[in-house]
Amino acid sequence: MKENSCFKRGVVVLLSLVSSASFAAAGWTDSTPILEINQQGTTGAGANLVFIETSVAVNPSGCSHAMGFYFAVNDERQKRLFAMLLSAQLAGRNVKIFTTGVCHNPWGYAELDGVVIN
Repeated sequence: MKENSCFKRGVVVLLSLVSSASFAAAGWTDSTPILEINQQGTTGAGANLVFIETSVAVNPSGCSHAMGFYFAVNDERQKRLFAMLLSAQLAGRNVKIFTTGVCHNPWGYAELDGVVIN
């Protein structure tokens, strides 16, 4: 009985280590150009979201589509983020993107929550 209990604890510890390694992380990307800004329609998995496509090499989110980011434009802060991204793309400037580590289902884009234009 005691052996079975130790085995179960070992399995629980192993599963917690594996599952925590698969969690996405928040943080800043490297500097990248914006290749595409995409406003989805009002229906479907991307309804009312803005999607950004980049050529980023470093994305701490761990999401499956490492070069893609998304956010909703619901408040004044998000409107400023949107304006900054449009300005950067029009001016041909690179950006660093802060991601929350949340991944969009089903496309695997990382949630965008901050921008630095450089």
